[in-house]
Amino acid sequence: MDIPLTTIAHWYNHGRYLLVFVFGYLFAQQPRWWRFVIARRAVFLSLAIGCYALIVADRNGAFDGLDAGVAGHPGHALAGRQCGGT
Repeated sequence: MDIPLTTIAHWYNHGRYLLVFVFGYLFAQQPRWWRFVIARRAVFLSLAIGCYALIVADRNGAFDGLDAGVAGHPGHALAGRQCGGT
């Protein structure tokens, strides 16, 4: 049996999505949480639309000017090294 290296090398992502799956399953089993979400569904819808709008704006370059201000911050260089970026 030949197991692809990417399956083993991406253990972090597999673990993270397993945790999200378990959380979703447990959330779906709680009637009290469902009542809370249903009672505030307009708030959650507004938050979801707002977050989606920010993602779309970011993907289309709306926040490119923010990178210039961050580039001089000392934590920016440190974060780039930690994440493997340049």
